[in-house]
Amino acid sequence: MKGSTAVGDAHEIPAGPEAQARIVETIRRLGLVEEADVPRVADLIRRTAVLGGGVDEPTLAALVQAYGRAVDRIAGAGAEIGCRQLASVPPEQLDAAIGDWLIAIRPLARDSFALLHERRLDAFLRRRLAIAPSHEDAATARPDLAIALVDLRGSTAFMLDRPAEEIERLVDDLYNLSGEVASRHRVAAGKFLGDGALLLSSERELTMNAARDAVAILGDRTPLRAAAGVAYGPVVRRAGDWFGTPVNLAARLAELAAADEVLVDEAA
Repeated sequence: MKGSTAVGDAHEIPAGPEAQARIVETIRRLGLVEEADVPRVADLIRRTAVLGGGVDEPTLAALVQAYGRAVDRIAGAGAEIGCRQLASVPPEQLDAAIGDWLIAIRPLARDSFALLHERRLDAFLRRRLAIAPSHEDAATARPDLAIALVDLRGSTAFMLDRPAEEIERLVDDLYNLSGEVASRHRVAAGKFLGDGALLLSSERELTMNAARDAVAILGDRTPLRAAAGVAYGPVVRRAGDWFGTPVNLAARLAELAAADEVLVDEAA
């Protein structure tokens, strides 16, 4: 219709000063930074907005949400370590000790994140660009993907009566083994849940093989057995996370699957 704007058009308008200000205010309101950091954040947002000819406001918002989620998890894990390291510090010395500890771990946090981020971003970019999505797919961010939800059976009962060390070992095994399977089968490990992992790819056969492999390896190398559900269809990418019917269906199929079983929807 004359004068109307297509849904995808909004994703092609570079974020101007007003849009950038809204993003900065969101970051401040969420408590991700201190007030003193706002000018620096505003400069980072401005530089990102002009990157590559112009980044639009929805993309900037998604990036902020993705980094916010990731940093919350990283900082939460770091805080556990910091609490153990600083537990014996007298209260009157705590402020100085925290400052010293943050300075001490800064090189590791900065350099390791930069390296891991660059390597993983490069891998994801190449994998997704190889799919050659249409302009419409890129604008609406609804690619067709095969989703596998791999679930450990009996994890709730297991965690109820096990010491923390065994639970930590189980969580580590889930992450490490699922990551190894994803790398071997050239699929992405989309996210890790308390007792499960989400594997995904545009290629159904790769996802299916990865799901079977993950179920077998987790059942063999952890105290629990595993099951999986696989579904295929259009998903929504947002802030590094995945949503949509295939994600929900894969989770439901994983719930219904027996131990050592992979249930698959017809499309997959």
